[in-house]
Amino acid sequence: RLAPAEQQILEAASLAGMTFSTAAVAAALEKDMLETEDACARLAAQQRFLRPAGIIKWPDGTVAAGYGFLHALYQQLWNERVTVSKLQQFHLRIGTRKELAYGDQAGEIALELAMHFEQGRDYHRAVRYLSQAGRNAIQRSAHHEAITLLSKGLDMLNEIPDSPERGQQELTLQISLGAPLMATRGFAAPEVRETYTRALTLCQQREETPQVFPVRSGLWLFYMMRAELHTAREVGIQMLAQAERSQDTAMILQAHHTLWP
Repeated sequence: RLAPAEQQILEAASLAGMTFSTAAVAAALEKDMLETEDACARLAAQQRFLRPAGIIKWPDGTVAAGYGFLHALYQQLWNERVTVSKLQQFHLRIGTRKELAYGDQAGEIALELAMHFEQGRDYHRAVRYLSQAGRNAIQRSAHHEAITLLSKGLDMLNEIPDSPERGQQELTLQISLGAPLMATRGFAAPEVRETYTRALTLCQQREETPQVFPVRSGLWLFYMMRAELHTAREVGIQMLAQAERSQDTAMILQAHHTLWP
């Protein structure tokens, strides 16, 4: 019984979330925000699928009416009606609009953006935000969640052609993965060595990069916990050589500590 325009609004809204800003729906449909707000207001007044959810503000100053679905099944119903081509377009537009709206604060909604860009098949940005979401989880000491997110990012790299940018994304993910693996599976777990060894290989494919220092630090800790002291010392010597080349006092002190704890 709904007009086609109203059906489209509900389809796009189902991708924007259980509770959503009409600005996100307008972005998905490439329509005027006031027109979208009016349509949502009519649906809510008629108690057709939606309810008012106050005002939603974004960091770029966007202020729009918020609405939510009356029941999760309603969101699921409209989500299932979205065609594959629309699904990709709508998610990509919503993700792009919210990324722009949040700007430097986009990391705060990294998990949501990763989902939108994954569904929108922009895998470069999806991996970037999965990496950020993983680091957010580490800061909350949610190590199992971090491993899941970072591992998903590594798997998603298979969707991206080989390039320097792809290599840098993998390196960032591998480095981030090391700490939660140590926290959950132990400092001497085989997965820790695999992660840092792969990260070291990626570093060596580039010219001198500061990221190689924390990678070697992770490997040093792994070998120390395995009581493989000769290998640990070799890694410590490499750390000291890099620190002295960079003339970074903190790095030099850390490297000395690995050799003479």
